[in-house]
Amino acid sequence: MGPLTDLDLSALWVVSIGVVLIVGGSIPGHTRALSTTIFEHVEIGKYLHTHVVSAFMLIFSFLVLLTVYIANRRFPIHAS
Repeated sequence: MGPLTDLDLSALWVVSIGVVLIVGGSIPGHTRALSTTIFEHVEIGKYLHTHVVSAFMLIFSFLVLLTVYIANRRFPIHAS
């Protein structure tokens, strides 16, 4: 078997993301992933809900990154 090319690795990455969404993304009564929610809302045509959830994810991600940035500037880690 020859070495994997970039295309092969890309395909494996896409497949693994799909498996995570299918298997772990929406187990009734246990899990509910926002990415799965967005996908389901697009499939049934609830575009307003899709935009609201997407905006929430964007704002939440920005706030988390901003918090980490501020914490890193305030409490820098010095390697010894």
